[in-house]
Parts: sequence; structure tokens; C-alpha cells
Amino acid sequence: MPGSPSRRSPAFASAAKCSPPAEEKRSPVSGTAAMEVGTYGQSYGLGINVDLSKPRSALVATRLDARIVERESGKVLWEGYATIATREGDDKWPDGMIATKLAGALFDGFPKADAIAPVG
Repeated sequence: MPGSPSRRSPAFASAAKCSPPAEEKRSPVSGTAAMEVGTYGQSYGLGINVDLSKPRSALVATRLDARIVERESGKVLWEGYATIATREGDDKWPDGMIATKLAGALFDGFPKADAIAPVG
């Protein structure tokens, strides 16, 4: 029976990559000093910068792909993907939460698809 669930083969894939890398550790205090001497006297200047923020961890992009393929013909019946970017080691985004968000976004409105016009 064509199009029956037993003749379709779902395929899933997931990949993660870091981009951009984590910020390097830096000194929280930096500054500059200047001195000027001229015919009307002298002047001094001092500038101090205090940055107490922590360096940001690497940004990790995760992608979930899904494809439904008819086994007999190998024809792709439906395919889609979803991506999310989170910070490495972020406690607000454990792996289970990322997978749930990606699956929800991927299959939102399934099997809705854009029409593809034939070429030619």
C-alpha cells in the first residue's frame, strides 16, 4: 500500500558546534596615565577602568534535522530542521531542554510545507 507508515523511513540527526570561542580571562582593572609639560606649566592625567563582568563562555549552536523518506523509491516526502544557540555550560539550558525546544520548533505545524514549483 503506497504511502503507508510501514513504507516510510524517518531519519534524525543532531550536530553541535562552538562558534565563536569563549572569551579569554582578562584583568578586571586597566588604566592609563599621561603627563604633559609645556611653556605654561605641566599637567597630569590618570584614567582607570574597572570591569567586574565575567568572560562569556563559548556560543554553542545545536541543530536537529528530520527527514521522512519513502523506502521503495528513496523519495524525500518531508524534511526540516531547527537550530538553537546557547552558551556552553549554561544551567538554564540542559540537553533535555534544548532537545524539547528543537523538536517543538521542528514539528510545529507538521506536515505543513511550502509549495515547490517545478522548474522548466
